[in-house]
Parts: sequence; C-alpha cells; structure tokens
Amino acid sequence: MKPAARTALVIAAVAVISALFALVGTPAFYDCCLGAFTEGGTYGFLAPSLYQFAAAFVLFLVVPWLIVTRLLGERPADYGWRMGTLRDNLLTLSWGIPLVFVLAALSAAKPEFQAQYPLFISRLPAFPLRGQNVAVFALYEFTYVFYYVGYEFFFRGFALCGLKPAWGKWGAILFQAAVSTLLHYDKPLPELITAFPGGIVFGLVALRGRSLFPVIIAHWLLGVFLDLLVLL
Repeated sequence: MKPAARTALVIAAVAVISALFALVGTPAFYDCCLGAFTEGGTYGFLAPSLYQFAAAFVLFLVVPWLIVTRLLGERPADYGWRMGTLRDNLLTLSWGIPLVFVLAALSAAKPEFQAQYPLFISRLPAFPLRGQNVAVFALYEFTYVFYYVGYEFFFRGFALCGLKPAWGKWGAILFQAAVSTLLHYDKPLPELITAFPGGIVFGLVALRGRSLFPVIIAHWLLGVFLDLLVLL
C-alpha cells in the first residue's frame, strides 16, 4: 500500500472506530438498548461497565489488529505489541506506578470522582468493601485490564505508530492525544483537562520503550488505585 493511502486508512479507521465506541461502546448505550437482559440480576449493576470493557477490547484491539495484519500486511510488534526489555519496563514502572498512585489519591479525594468511580458506583446506594464485595471488586478490576489493553493498543499503538512514518513523532503523538482526550468528554473536568498531557506522556513512553505493556500496566493501575481509594 502506498504511504499516502496507508496514512489515510489509519486516520479514517481512528475516526470511525472512535465514533463507534462513543456511540455504541458506552454504559449509556447498554442501558438504552441492552439493559433489559440483566435488569434485576444480582450483579446486574456490573453489566454496563463490563459491556464497555468488552466493546473497547473488540473495537480498540481486535479491529485495528485485523487492519494491521490483513489490510496493511504489517506486524502488531511494529505497533508496540512487544514486551520490550525487562530493564526498560522496570525502569518505567519504577516511576510510573508511584506517579499514578499519587494521581489516583489526589483524584479520589474529589467529589466529582467519588460520584463516578468505580464506574458502577452510580448504580448502587453503597458498595462497602467487605465480605463477598471484596471478591466481586477484585474480579471487576481484573476485567478492567481488557479495557486498557484495547485502549492503549488503539491510541499508543495503532494511531501513534501508524501515523508516525508520515507525520513524524510529534505529529502522531499530538494527534492520538487529542483524539483520546475527546473520548473523555463525559469524565470529571479534572480528568478531561489532564487527558491531553497524559496522552502525550503515555505516547512518549510507548515510543521510547517500543512497547505498550508498561503503559498498559500503569494506566490500568491508575484505574484500579482510583477505584480502590474511592471505596476505602
């Protein structure tokens, strides 16, 4: 495929997939169109969030993966789907994990985050973290990783690495950060504001280490820490 056509395909795919996720990949869509299937169930309050995680995994990972391998004839490894070196991964996580913990702690103290996280919290009068709720919470947070695997492959892999040859490092970084910020439209204002610089940092880290996995781990732990600290 010619470079210009390849670039156009990546841009179009990013736009269409992002729009699809915003339209049909959200808990709001689940409540509107699918909620009757789990209404009244013991753990039905988790269904909209789990649906969103599954939608992100399919739209953000499976679909771009097929585009990369079938249409572009390229390797996912060229889009960050590689382990990288142990040294680089540990070095990144050595400062990344403390940083996301601090960010989560600062956010968890704010009422706007307490009203929205964990994502299922608005569907319950309370969710005390004890008894069987601990196991439910642990399983829920485990499934959360599927959301972040898809999210990071799409933005820091497919969009960033897909556009870097044509747009250069900074053009691709700014583009993927801008589009990922748009998908934070329904998040608390501090999260929306920090999504753009956060997307830049994640993009730089992914490019430097040539691996998405430290970014996936750090982003996932940010979500886990935030949920946990809100509930404690």
